[in-house]
Amino acid sequence: MARSSPWRTMTDKQRQSAIAKIHIAKTQVGMADTDYRALLRRVAQVDSSKKLNDAGIDKVLAEMARLGFQATRPARAGRKASGSEDKQPLLDKIDAMLAEAGLSSRYADGIATQMFSPRGIDGKKPPVIHRTCDARQLRAIVTALDKQAKKKEAA
Repeated sequence: MARSSPWRTMTDKQRQSAIAKIHIAKTQVGMADTDYRALLRRVAQVDSSKKLNDAGIDKVLAEMARLGFQATRPARAGRKASGSEDKQPLLDKIDAMLAEAGLSSRYADGIATQMFSPRGIDGKKPPVIHRTCDARQLRAIVTALDKQAKKKEAA
């Protein structure tokens, strides 16, 4: 691991990130604006975070840490892992949509088979029971049932 050099310089993006971190620290510590500006003057001899140089940023962050700031990693963007969402509300919705349309649960199984079953060597698709689908697949079945209901209404 490389040691940080006192002569290193931050890129613009790193600088913006560090200044944002200072403002997050200010909020987390619960510091009033006047106290924050006094801290900037005392630690880095500036009156605005925009005027901080690299060493000043490091000093201000160290002082914020001393005052109780604890940096946390931001939550990672993206979808939740499959299975983390409760499937029961989606299954209940599918059952209600089937009952309203006068269809059996085998209709939803047919949709699931058509959408999610891979073709075998013989060209046939093995059946899929919709209750075994994950939340993403169940949402797709709800969408298919909704489209089918709208088609039926239009006819």
